[in-house]
Amino acid sequence: MRTVIHLLLAALLGLNPVAHGASSAEPPVQLGVALSLSGPSADASRAFAEGVRLWIEEANRQGGILGRRVELLWRDDRSDPEQTALAYRELARETPLLLGPPERVAGLAVLPVLVRAKAPCVFPAPATDSLWEGGGGFAFGLLTPLSEWAGGFFEIAAREGLETAASVSVDHPYDRNVSGNVAKLAGRFGLRVTFQESVPLDQAARALEAAQKTHPGALLLWGSPRGCVAALRALKAMRWKPRALYVSSSLFEEPLSALAGSAADEAFTALPWAPFAARAYPGGAEFVRDYHVATGRNPGYLAATAYAGCQVLAAAAAKAGTLDRDKLRLALASLDVVTIVGRYGVDPSGRQLRQFPLTVQLRKGREEIVWPEQMRTARPQVAR
Repeated sequence: MRTVIHLLLAALLGLNPVAHGASSAEPPVQLGVALSLSGPSADASRAFAEGVRLWIEEANRQGGILGRRVELLWRDDRSDPEQTALAYRELARETPLLLGPPERVAGLAVLPVLVRAKAPCVFPAPATDSLWEGGGGFAFGLLTPLSEWAGGFFEIAAREGLETAASVSVDHPYDRNVSGNVAKLAGRFGLRVTFQESVPLDQAARALEAAQKTHPGALLLWGSPRGCVAALRALKAMRWKPRALYVSSSLFEEPLSALAGSAADEAFTALPWAPFAARAYPGGAEFVRDYHVATGRNPGYLAATAYAGCQVLAAAAAKAGTLDRDKLRLALASLDVVTIVGRYGVDPSGRQLRQFPLTVQLRKGREEIVWPEQMRTARPQVAR
């Protein structure tokens, strides 16, 4: 059922219906997205919407898109991927400017709709590799694909002289991709994989004991938040301290340090973006400041990527000089622009090539950037 709720949207997002910088002589440009007012995706949608709100307010003060005021056109998908697909079917008929939903499953549900409608769409937050395998050249990613997130850790391990690595995945909902990604990255940086296993939660300790027997220099842990925390606690109980420990936190909603406490001390992880790194990119510090003023909180990566996704759409429209779908798609495919979360530039499938996650190491609860070198706040520490 179609539901356009401008008044509710204004109340929810705090959007000002009067644009002071953009022209009111032409009809507004509509930016389409599906969000979740209820269900398990509601919190993610709320954070995502806050980033969109900030960008629209700023864009309209600066002249909008192609001199036209920007408005948000949205649908409530109720955290149901089938409803997400229906929502984008409607949105694709009504506006050429589309932002993908903030979560992976919803994003995958949208792909067939985009291909059928020949509608380009920027996906700010989801980074699963399968988005680019089924997007038909209409899905454009903002973040580096998840398969590459541990690349910074492997580069550090190789530079520190580590030659072997083991990988344990605990309670991971998408574990079938982990082993291939580990093998690919290890091979790229010259490390040999001594052990790989994916196990349920109650088998974490057993898998780690088996991994320890292969004497790896580096250990990588993957899984749900409870899976990774269980593995870290098992490591502590075993008194096993690998020379370098990586914990994938891509499924986490809270910081690793908050979930695992001292058990995660000296562990490495990768973050798509962080407020403490915002100054590295144009407009990043201002975004953090404005978000804090508006909400009383520091932004997370969902708000930041939503804002950056809007920046990409606006840059594509400026490059195309039109809102024609075909020209927007060509512009998105060839665009090279820096957003508040990093550089944007994609391959022919729409997979992000130029943005990179931050590799951080936990030091007594503090996150220190250790890769890339030009952004690091501390040198990586690897046990001898």
